[in-house]
Amino acid sequence: MSVQNLPEALDLAASCITQGRSLLTQSWGLQGIKASDSKRLVEIEKVKTNQVKAKPEYGWMKQYPSAIYSSALRNLAKAVDRWRKGDSG
Repeated sequence: MSVQNLPEALDLAASCITQGRSLLTQSWGLQGIKASDSKRLVEIEKVKTNQVKAKPEYGWMKQYPSAIYSSALRNLAKAVDRWRKGDSG
């Protein structure tokens, strides 16, 4: 990935965080699912990866390493964990 693509990569990471947060909070309302936030985000990451591989509208994401959205979702998991513990630092 070149420096020229950095703004697009940052937009991609921000989009993944927004979508991941939305899916995570929606999953909290599902009855019968007993999984930690981290495990839920791992599953969200799998869905995101499968979207990239399967849907033509996400084809543009193939030009970027999957590590971008994987890292974004892992950072979201850490942020949610800190939020649950009341640690804003």
